[in-house]
Amino acid sequence: MAELQLHEERKKTFTMDKFHTFMMNHPAVLFPVSQMQVVVQTKICGVAFWQKQAEQRVKLSKAVNDNSYVSIMQLLDPVSGSFLLLFCV
Repeated sequence: MAELQLHEERKKTFTMDKFHTFMMNHPAVLFPVSQMQVVVQTKICGVAFWQKQAEQRVKLSKAVNDNSYVSIMQLLDPVSGSFLLLFCV
């Protein structure tokens, strides 16, 4: 039971900064994910398409929230007016 409580406390104190630090110290953790991402991007619309989408997301983030992070759900929300149609050209 004490181990569960300790786990719950750690969850409350885990921040994006801590995650970033952890990932910088353990890059191999996400290596399989990044490999899969490249394969998926290559097969679906091509890498250049996804690079362009990433650049547009950064521009929207800066315009919408004064350089704050904008989640993909916010970008795809048709109610918010920021709805993006993603299609391969």
